[in-house]
Amino acid sequence: MGLEEHRRRAGVTLEQISDSSKISKRFLVAIEQGDYGVLPGGLFTTSYIRQYAEATGADAGEILEHFRLSTEPPPEPKPVKRVEASRPDASPILPKWALRLFSLG
Repeated sequence: MGLEEHRRRAGVTLEQISDSSKISKRFLVAIEQGDYGVLPGGLFTTSYIRQYAEATGADAGEILEHFRLSTEPPPEPKPVKRVEASRPDASPILPKWALRLFSLG
């Protein structure tokens, strides 16, 4: 069930929430639609989400988690470790002194 439907089932209008919380109706609609880019950001956004949840009986934690996941940048990919293929004709890498020692035989 979406937030708008949850709010309607709770019998609360956006106007009532806006009047009691002093949050712009435009921001309340954005919360319901998950359009968090419209919100002012920072503590205002979390406060608005909490007030909306309190007014409608919704779970503030769930809405805040959705907000966090929607606005958080994706994790940076881990660097890929390059492995060089061994060549059949390549000699093993040995220090020069070891090569001299083996060449003396």
